[in-house]
Amino acid sequence: MAKQGSLVNRTWTNSSLFGKGLVVIAIPLSMLLLTVGSAYLTKIQAQKATTLVHHALNVDSRIQHLHTVLVEAEVMAHDYLLTGEPEYLSAYKEALQGRVSAITALQKLLRDSPTQNQHLLNIVELTKQADEQVATLIARNPSVTHPDSLKVLLTKNKVALDGIRQNLSALHLEEKRLLADGTLRLLSSTLGS
Repeated sequence: MAKQGSLVNRTWTNSSLFGKGLVVIAIPLSMLLLTVGSAYLTKIQAQKATTLVHHALNVDSRIQHLHTVLVEAEVMAHDYLLTGEPEYLSAYKEALQGRVSAITALQKLLRDSPTQNQHLLNIVELTKQADEQVATLIARNPSVTHPDSLKVLLTKNKVALDGIRQNLSALHLEEKRLLADGTLRLLSSTLGS
């Protein structure tokens, strides 16, 4: 060991001033490069987590908007059926148009999430069923005038609406989970820097 230490001392002593300067500069420079690289990777992780959080908040906002439009359509249909006033029927039709645009916006946001897409497809199918029930009620077919027929139709409508609410709830809960996950990632990347 003593020979090895003396070899290092001899090599260092016999090195040129330029070589010694390179060694003295290389050590802190390598530490600086490691620190900059680590900061860069942390920044990229924080950006990804921030994007995930913004996306989850946007999707959650769109889910709430869809829920509002669905409730508005349901209320307007019921108001029309109770009163027969044409302004409620036109408000119902406007709400249906709003529903189409709300679903389209959500489909664009959820295209990368098969589970969320399935919930949205379920909502679309169930809204079609509910629309059929409401259309039958609005048309006031003679077969619907009988209380038993009316009860069956209203029960089918309620089942469809309950299914819509369950799928909306599942969409909302999944987005809350994704938001929590993104927030944790963001915090860990921020605290890690």
